[in-house]
Amino acid sequence: MNNPYSTASNSTREGATRVFEDNLNWLKGKHGISAGLSFTQARVWYVQQQFVPTISFGIATGDPADSMFTTANFPGASSTDLTNARNLYAVLTGRITAITRNARIGTDGTNYVILGPSRQEGRMPEWGMYLQDSWRVRPNLTVNAGLRYALQMPFYAVNNSYSTADMAAVMGITGLGSDFVVGSAGSHLGNLFKPGTIQGQVPTFTMLTANTHGYNVDKNNLAPSVGVAWTVGADSGLLHKILGAPGDSVLRGGYSVAFLRPGTSDFLGVYGSLPGLSIDASRNQTNGNLGTPPVLLSGSDLSAPGIALTRTYPMKVPTPSTNIYAFDPNIQVPYSTSFTVGLQRALTKTLMVEARYVHTTSVGAWTNSSSNFQGYVNYNEVNVIENNFASEFRVAQANLQANIAGGKGNTFAYTGAAGTKPLPILLAFLNGVNAASSGDTSKYTGTGWTNTTLVQYMFPNNPNVLSAASNIRGNATYKANGLTAGLPANFFVANPDVNTSYVQTNGPSTHYNGVQLVLTRRFAQGLQVNANYSFGKAYQGMLYSLHKPYVDIEQSYSTSISNGPVNHTFVANWVYELPFGQGKPFGGNVGRGLNRLIGNWSWSGTARFQSGQRRDLGNVNLVGFTADELSGLYQTRMVTDPANQYRTLVYMLPQDVIDNTIKAFSVTATGYSSLGAPSGRYIAPANSATCMETASNSYGDCGLRSVIITGPRIVHFDMSVVKEVAIVRQLTFRFEAMVFNVFNNLNLSPNSYTGATPDSFQITGAMDQSRTMQLAFRITW
Repeated sequence: MNNPYSTASNSTREGATRVFEDNLNWLKGKHGISAGLSFTQARVWYVQQQFVPTISFGIATGDPADSMFTTANFPGASSTDLTNARNLYAVLTGRITAITRNARIGTDGTNYVILGPSRQEGRMPEWGMYLQDSWRVRPNLTVNAGLRYALQMPFYAVNNSYSTADMAAVMGITGLGSDFVVGSAGSHLGNLFKPGTIQGQVPTFTMLTANTHGYNVDKNNLAPSVGVAWTVGADSGLLHKILGAPGDSVLRGGYSVAFLRPGTSDFLGVYGSLPGLSIDASRNQTNGNLGTPPVLLSGSDLSAPGIALTRTYPMKVPTPSTNIYAFDPNIQVPYSTSFTVGLQRALTKTLMVEARYVHTTSVGAWTNSSSNFQGYVNYNEVNVIENNFASEFRVAQANLQANIAGGKGNTFAYTGAAGTKPLPILLAFLNGVNAASSGDTSKYTGTGWTNTTLVQYMFPNNPNVLSAASNIRGNATYKANGLTAGLPANFFVANPDVNTSYVQTNGPSTHYNGVQLVLTRRFAQGLQVNANYSFGKAYQGMLYSLHKPYVDIEQSYSTSISNGPVNHTFVANWVYELPFGQGKPFGGNVGRGLNRLIGNWSWSGTARFQSGQRRDLGNVNLVGFTADELSGLYQTRMVTDPANQYRTLVYMLPQDVIDNTIKAFSVTATGYSSLGAPSGRYIAPANSATCMETASNSYGDCGLRSVIITGPRIVHFDMSVVKEVAIVRQLTFRFEAMVFNVFNNLNLSPNSYTGATPDSFQITGAMDQSRTMQLAFRITW
């Protein structure tokens, strides 16, 4: 078997919605009044369980059998051969290195059960009421106006399974501080980015007891709506030429607000990610409870370890890799607004055109995504500014160059060589020595100063101070050294006792503006056609760093040709009944037998032309061209594979741009790689010898932050032919041949890669399928 897969666990989930509605309609003169009440309850339960333990075979540290696997006993064996022999021997003899189990919390919320199930269960009720009036002001003017009020109650748990965390736990030992506003960026940050300020406590978790709201009630959810339809026209003059005769044109406009109901995953993503639902009940050498090697499948003790199976609160953070998730206590119900205005004009009895403008805005959306900002804010953002680490990093870069020039090798230590200077912060983390001794070159010892990863972050043409800080922060030894040397525990992050501190809050707004043109031919003389063109742009608010305010970027979009936002789209669909058979222009008088052959044929199809996919190259620099010029270069280019003349390779950029981009990203401790320095036109890293990004997620102080380009246009046709045959009066046979992507257009998926790997510039995927045909048969009686 290749790549066998097994699982010892199962999960079961159900999301259900119960809705009660009562509506009243009242017609009174020119008014059509509607009113109603509604109650909606979203319900979810989620059961998880590991049914059986899993066993890992191998030779554990201290197993006497390990001494057998040497080249003396296996002459000519490589290290890979010896590893394979160890593994095979371990399986054949049943030697165990780990027995993995978990224990999950019972429904009482207090006791764990080894290999038992956990049940998470929650509810979210919503009350709503509305009043609407459809007012026929005049025969040619109708106004619809209404108001809806929605009281969306907070999510609550039905049992005691969940743990919860508050904002104090999010900020940990640093504390919230004054002027702290959840979700704010660039200001109102309280104690954030204040290393050395210790006003909080080590974070702990508490129980989210049954029927306890997860956040405060948002009560100001009034949603108005108004729409107007005005039939216009003129008997003569310029207005007649534009609008036609009275009744030929309709002017429509509308505005509405609609509140959104978050999905149950928004709650499971927060509470289900916190510790407390399960604990580790494994036996292994890391936990120190495996037993004396060898532990054998055939006769050793394989039972569960003796661990505490009672859950107590307040609960400590299990490990430094734990993530905190919390709700903004004042999170608001997200909503959207939409505005549209348009003019519809009848050209003939069967033909109509319409032009309309559309604007939509989404406000305060919740999205379970920790990338950039789409609902979650990470308050454990790495800081290199206020603690002066970025400044010292530049000194370390200079030390590296001076040591290389002085023959000291790839080290950034203060060696006393000309051009090197003391590094008190790095000395504290790498050696545990305080700042008072940073001028002593003898203190700069150990392998940390030549650590390949840290040295690479200091390369002059692409420095990365944020990654260097994250590397040091994630190293337990370095963290302990920093404390020993007197650096504050919150030197890099506000909450050093956890990995990340995510808060679910309201995201920034997204908005879309578009113009739509529609041509409609109603079904007549056997032909129906609908065609529309739209031009629009969408922008999304993003948070790159809490140091900076929110910014709007133009959205890119997914790989599906049917998804947006897309700048230009033209779509047409049609149905045409072929003019053959009884009652048609050709063969209208044929008999039933011949009509079964030539009659009741129809041809239909859909055509789509749209501008290409938008791709975000991220925070880079452009050399030799602008972003607009780069979009012109971003076109499909096919070349013969030099290694296989029968194979075609596809790229989206000219070869000189690719070659020089690879050079720009191929950096070394002294400059560029053996490929040489880039020249001409190319894409370069945002960081350089003269500028270095210091805000998380590459804010764009050095690069362009978000370089969005558009790929080649997309063309797609689907068509079908249908034949219906009336066999007897109540029996009809229908045959349909459907062909997708009729002309077999190759709509490739452009990539957005920039870097030093040549193969990554190659396009290997398509957005839609190749030409496909399917046949369908249907009998109706």
